[in-house]
Parts: sequence; C-alpha cells; structure tokens
Amino acid sequence: MRSTVWKSAMPIKSSPKSSKFIPSVLLLSGLPISLLVLAPQPAQAASLTVKNASFEEFATGCTPTGNFVFGCIKDWDASQFQGAGLFYPASDSSPFTAIPDGTNVAFVNSGYIFQDLSATLESNAKYTVQVSVGSRSDFSAGGYRLELLAGGTSLGAQDFLFPSESNGSFITSKLDYTSPLTDALIGSTLQIRLYNLSSNTQTSFDSISLISESLNPPSPTPTPTDSPDPSPSPSPSDSPDPSPSPSPSDSPDPSPSPSPTDSPDPSPSPSPSDSPDPSPSPSPSDSPDPSPSPSPSDSPDPSPSPTKSPSPAPTPSPGDHVSVPEPGTTSGLVLLGLLGARAAFKKRSRSSQSQDK
Repeated sequence: MRSTVWKSAMPIKSSPKSSKFIPSVLLLSGLPISLLVLAPQPAQAASLTVKNASFEEFATGCTPTGNFVFGCIKDWDASQFQGAGLFYPASDSSPFTAIPDGTNVAFVNSGYIFQDLSATLESNAKYTVQVSVGSRSDFSAGGYRLELLAGGTSLGAQDFLFPSESNGSFITSKLDYTSPLTDALIGSTLQIRLYNLSSNTQTSFDSISLISESLNPPSPTPTPTDSPDPSPSPSPSDSPDPSPSPSPSDSPDPSPSPSPTDSPDPSPSPSPSDSPDPSPSPSPSDSPDPSPSPSPSDSPDPSPSPTKSPSPAPTPSPGDHVSVPEPGTTSGLVLLGLLGARAAFKKRSRSSQSQDK
C-alpha cells in the first residue's frame, strides 16, 4: 500500500485588494496550511469458511471400519469414490510422527477431493490456500497439487513434490491467487481441490484454510496534520484596534479636578477671631433683648415659620458692611436673635477661658 498526499489550494489574502493561491504544503506568514495525508490502510484480511477443515467429522450413514474408510468425508466430495477417504491411525502404529489438527486426516490415492465454499470471488483481492500435507512413512514420497477455482474454472494451481526426508511428517504448502479488477468470474462460487499426482502412493491432507485479503483501497479518511483555521486570528502586532484605549498621559480629562491650592472656596467660613462684629453686643443691663438669648443647645431654628419664607440672612465675609434691618420686621427680629446668641456664646467662651487660666 502506498500513502497518498493530497495537495489542496486555498486563497491567502496578502492585502485587502489582492489575493493569490498557494500550495497547501507551504507555510506563509505563520498561517496553518492544510496538509492531508492518507495513511496507509492495513489490508482487510478475512478467513473464509471451510467446513470440516480438519476432517474430524464423518459423513452421515458412514460406518468406520478399522482405521480408515473410503469416501464418507463430511462436506467434501471425491472425484473417485474408492480413491479417497478418512484415515484415523492408531497412536501406536501411526505412519506419521504427529497429526497437525485432531486425530483424522483425509487421504487421496488417486484423483482429488474438493469442496464448494459459500464465499464468492471478489475483484482485486488476494486469496491464499494453506494446507498441511503429509507423506506416510510406509509409502514412497510423491507429488500433489493445490488448486483454487471459481465457477468451475481454475484460477490457479500449484504442484509440489515431497522431499524424501519428509516421509512420515506433514509440511505446510500454500497457493496464492490475486483476482483482477474486472472479470467475468467475479461473483462466482469458489472451490478448493486437493490432488494426489503420484501412482502407487498416498497423500494425506489436514488443516485446510482460505484467507481473502481485499486490495481495494478503503474510502480515505483525511488526517489533517496542520488543520487550516478558516478564520485565522491575527497577531496582536498587526491587527488594528478599532477603538484604541488612550493612555492616561494623553487622554484629556473632560472634567479635571482642581487641586485644593487653586480651587476658590465659593463660601469661606470666617474664623471667630478675624470676623468683625457688625453690631457690638449690648450689656444685659442697658440693651433690651427683643428675643431672649438662647443657649447653644436650644438655639432657634433659623428657618422661618411656614407662613412666610424670608430670604436667609447672608453670611458676612471679612471687610463687608452688614446692614441691620429694622427691629420691627420679622427678619430683623430673627437676625437680632442670632446676633445676640452669637455674642452670648462668645462671652461665655471668654469667661470659661479666663477661669481656666
């Protein structure tokens, strides 16, 4: 069997505007190229059925007499009734050193024995007939023939001559035949024939087999050594990134966060030490308190009553002049109350600091 290499072709795009075909046994730009190899397939051999192949069975109605019987070989026929039969030698007086299979052998004095098989001739197939052939030690060695037929027509035959030193033993003989692709005998029934070619001698046969080996190539199963990738993934170096991610150094920040040093404070809270008091705190004896000074814990809610929504008093910044509304208005009363509370809180803070000292 020979292995077959199939060369296929596939388009390789070298640019968006051009393409070309290259053999698949090449590698281009690191792309996997398909190389299909048909591995040699093992021959499909089969052992064809040969009935009563070691001649251990007697034909129906046969009565063995002594250690042999003419005819009576089950599943086999003889060209001459008195020319062949079964031989089952006694172990103490056997003309053979050993029997290849079982205890019986077929003997042929003249003519041949044959069997029509259930198998038929196939095209492009090799057939091998294998037989164990024996020459009795009490007879002179002679010749024999193996033949294979199909539909009564001889396909092949082989003649053999026993060597003199083989008397009393069995040797293995083979006949090979290879059928053509087309022949009129394809499909015809196969037949095996075993001959004795010498007169005044006897040839024994045992352990018959027929092997058929199809030479038709099976349907090839491609074995991809390098499977092509229908959609090869480009390497990271040459695949364009449709949406590149900018690096942190060159991507503009749409809303930059200002640093604490240069972001202006829209509403700085003045410290108590440098925030001018727009209205000096009147002493408790000569300043009527329009709204009693609440303690820090119960300072009034600066939000006005739900019925009126005056604008909240702005927080004064350093250097700004605060206009005090008239005491008769609601906003004036609220602001005076807040200022009074603040003054009282500062006074208490100073008093506690002086006591601590």
